[in-house]
Amino acid sequence: MAHDEALTLRLLGAPAVLRANGSSTRLEKRAAGLLALVALQPGSSRAHAAEMLWPDSDDPRRALRQQLLRFRRGFGLDLIEGEDALHLSPALRVDVLQGGAGELLGKLNFEGWGDFADWLSIERDRRRGDATARLNEQLATAQTQGDLDAALQAAQDLLRTDFESEVHHRNVIRLHYLRGDMAQAQAAYARLKSHLRARYGVLPSQETEQLARAAQQAVAARGTASSRLPTVPVTVLRPPALIGRRAELTQIHAAWAQSRAVLVLGEPGLGKTRLLDEAVHGTRGLVAQGRPGDSGVPYATLARLLRALIDRFEVRLGDSQRTNLARLLPELAPGAVLAAEAPGLVLQEAVKALISSARLKGGALEVLVIDDLHFADEASVEMIQSLVSAFHAQLHFALAQRPGEGSAAASALRAQLEEARFMEPLILAPLNEREVGELIDSLEIEHLDTATLAAPLTRHTGGNPLFALETLKQGLATGQLRAGQLPQPDAVGTLIERRLKQLPDKAIALARLAAIAGPDFSIALAEHALGERALALTDIWNSLQEAQVLRDTGFAHDLVADAVLRSVPAPIARHLHGELAAWLEQRDGEPARIAAHWLAAADAPRALPWLHRAADRALQALRPRESVEFLERALELEVQLGQKATAFATLSQIVDLRVRVDLGENLLAAIERLATLATTAAQRVRALHARAEFAMHRSQGLLEGREAAAQALNIALEIQDTALQIEVRATLAALEMMTGRADEALNQVDAFLPGARVWPDTETRANLLGYAAYVLTRTHRAAEGAALFDESARQAIDIPRVRLVALANAAHARLQLNDAQAALDCLAQSDALRAAHDDLRGSGHSNAWMRASALRLLGHYREALELLDAAAQDMLTAAPGKLTSVLADRAMLWLELGQIHRAQQDRARALEARTSAQGDVALHLLDLRLHALRLGPAPAALERTPPHFARLRIALAGSALQDDASALAPLEDTLQQSRSCAYHGLEAATLARMAQRHQAMGGLGAARDCAEQAIARCPGLNTEDLSWPEIILCAAPALEAAGDRARARALLDEGAAWVERVHAALPAAHQSSFLTQNASARELLTSAVQARRG
Repeated sequence: MAHDEALTLRLLGAPAVLRANGSSTRLEKRAAGLLALVALQPGSSRAHAAEMLWPDSDDPRRALRQQLLRFRRGFGLDLIEGEDALHLSPALRVDVLQGGAGELLGKLNFEGWGDFADWLSIERDRRRGDATARLNEQLATAQTQGDLDAALQAAQDLLRTDFESEVHHRNVIRLHYLRGDMAQAQAAYARLKSHLRARYGVLPSQETEQLARAAQQAVAARGTASSRLPTVPVTVLRPPALIGRRAELTQIHAAWAQSRAVLVLGEPGLGKTRLLDEAVHGTRGLVAQGRPGDSGVPYATLARLLRALIDRFEVRLGDSQRTNLARLLPELAPGAVLAAEAPGLVLQEAVKALISSARLKGGALEVLVIDDLHFADEASVEMIQSLVSAFHAQLHFALAQRPGEGSAAASALRAQLEEARFMEPLILAPLNEREVGELIDSLEIEHLDTATLAAPLTRHTGGNPLFALETLKQGLATGQLRAGQLPQPDAVGTLIERRLKQLPDKAIALARLAAIAGPDFSIALAEHALGERALALTDIWNSLQEAQVLRDTGFAHDLVADAVLRSVPAPIARHLHGELAAWLEQRDGEPARIAAHWLAAADAPRALPWLHRAADRALQALRPRESVEFLERALELEVQLGQKATAFATLSQIVDLRVRVDLGENLLAAIERLATLATTAAQRVRALHARAEFAMHRSQGLLEGREAAAQALNIALEIQDTALQIEVRATLAALEMMTGRADEALNQVDAFLPGARVWPDTETRANLLGYAAYVLTRTHRAAEGAALFDESARQAIDIPRVRLVALANAAHARLQLNDAQAALDCLAQSDALRAAHDDLRGSGHSNAWMRASALRLLGHYREALELLDAAAQDMLTAAPGKLTSVLADRAMLWLELGQIHRAQQDRARALEARTSAQGDVALHLLDLRLHALRLGPAPAALERTPPHFARLRIALAGSALQDDASALAPLEDTLQQSRSCAYHGLEAATLARMAQRHQAMGGLGAARDCAEQAIARCPGLNTEDLSWPEIILCAAPALEAAGDRARARALLDEGAAWVERVHAALPAAHQSSFLTQNASARELLTSAVQARRG
């Protein structure tokens, strides 16, 4: 395959594929192992490679083919070529084949991988042997030529190849001594001595001890005239023992024994990290950290954790899991096309599968530690909470953070996990005087009088271990401690700043770069910024590690990072942020971090495109809330820069996303601002349309919303924008229906539906069909509307937000057809989508209400009542305009339960909650029902014509006010219209009333026919207008009067059994009223008993 882009395969160190533009793609463990095998054993057969890298797979050859395909998709060429004998692509430059330095495959651990682990161990040993021989030769040559600097560099490189070799340590000590750097010689000796004691329980050899004594004597001979500051013993840099935390360690292990996570809370410097290191020691554990800068990047902390897991442990992932995890770790599926929307649970399940599959030395992951949680981003914290909830019984968790800091998600994590008893807090206290004394003793520093120092050091530092150690370092460096004095009391930050000033200039520069870069710091960045190759930075790097400024590629403590940051003048910091942003731009850096650097550099125009990319990346990670936050930052900059057109487009995007996230005042404020930014006619249409949609979604301010939509349509017609006309007509149609103007709504549907059916964008097309269906299901074209809802849901199969709403609306249509089970099925699918997506809170708020209606049709009154209670509470904020209807429905249910007083209370609340004409129909139907039960006066006619289904229901209820002869004609009309629209429940209720009327007028045959049809239409089901007992009480007498006494008796027995079954399922508080105050239930039981006797 031809390929123009130069690629470099890095196998020495962290494996990656490097591009000519400076960007890179990390390689996961198995991919890196395969490339290393083929690089060092070209011509390996497919079978051999497959067995080596997939020893546990049921089909190794298939697994190999899938990996090769991932290479091709991710990099645009076959990294490995050959049908049977495999070799690397000629387009690849490979560091391991060009004599590069570094550990083969870096720190990746392949223990337990059988033959491949053995092969890699041999290759690593061979490379180390070659490197050792080469470095020994360089060391000898440099010493012969008297080049002590070069000799020291070679000796240090040798030590890195084999840290266990005392000879290599002694070479380093000797060369420091020969160069006159006695402090470094003593530090190297102390490091060796501490290592040998901790690892093997022995002392250095006699030869090494003699060399150390020579260095010590040289220091003593120099006396106070030495220009070099006294060295700080290694034990002060990291005390050899954990002091004063045994009780806390015991508490951690006790919590783990009870399957609880631990949250360690402590002020900076109290030793949270050291405690966690001690707790995880000796386990198959993993430690990850939140870092400054994570909070602005969704899943930054989690991605770091997962990369560490993949690097250290063996993991097994299927292709679908790789694709899902690629939202966080793009290197797992390079080039994969990710869906714009996906269930958040899919990502969560992929993370859980990754953790579950992790193996080290044949065993599963045992301990997971997340330090510095206060730096973590909200998305990561929420995922960590779900992991603790899921795995707390089989995995030990320990989290640490500063008290009172962190995100809202961190506070929620603590509150919810503690409430569930999945986690317990552990609050670290300062050390007391005795413990500070033990700390001083543990350092094994000669001539320090613990008894004299412990009390003043405790007072001086408040028992803070980090502060105490910094004070000791300062006192040792100045010689004050050996004189029996403590340094002047200073804040710990001031002490750290003083220590930093003692470092070489280049070390300070590197530390400042690391502080400015934050999570973006790397060796490659250091090379670029300081103009030095990595090898030349070795001594600088070592000095920062030894001084406990850096640990790995991060700061040893965030207080150190703070001190370094404070030392950078503001103009220099801005310049460095700009340089860093430009460097990251060329290397596919994290968009949110690039934007943050440009903003810190006070270069807003350069930040803007990256804020938009950060918003896109957040959406890709399924975090619409964070996407809105990035867009809002961009919007403010665009407004400040006078970019009105761009600002309008950004705000439009914010409005669209806020619909997904919430329907609160933030959305209304954004819509109102949209109008102020509109400068063109098309933009004014968009702003008015957004205002109309807000009214529609909230069911509040419907008349104003309809007026806004009408204005938007007039402007769209003036500018002859057909697309805008279709979108606005759809919203206007819904608002016309919601304000009781059914004919006008139908006119709008007929105008926009043809264009909606051929709309090119799937999401918009599905939405438009849903709007049309909403109107049609509320007119005589209800069957057409139900079919359109189904079509909308099918169109939106891959667009969860739209499908969720379409399914909910389809459920509403099924309720009108009295098909309760079909409605529940639609709602179950809709609710499943809502639950699977973290931020689909702007949709589905009527689902509980509709589920209650379906359950009421089925006679499940207890569950229906609970759902109506929840729906009423939800509507207070989600859709206040619907609250009246919900309360009216609950009053109807109270009537069926015989709770007359509560029904009347809810009627009063519904009237009080009325904010628009939308609730008038529900109130009117309730009042008709109360009047029929002789519990209220007949209501006045409605001012506006209600929707078709409601109009027929009102006609049926109103027929009760007429005499038998007058009622039959309107009942017949209601029956025919119900049948034409497939309103099966309304049809059954109408037939039952007609049976009653025909019987009263002596038309026994007609009465019997109507009774049989009523029973057959909805057997065993309530309807919106008559309960099943009421239908039976209308039908059974008609059947008996027509001579079918057996059928009537059986029907009464069936109804009595239904009443008893419903009664048994009710809460105890409502059972009595159901039988005594519900007239139909009481009468049905009485009639059944009488029929049996007769």
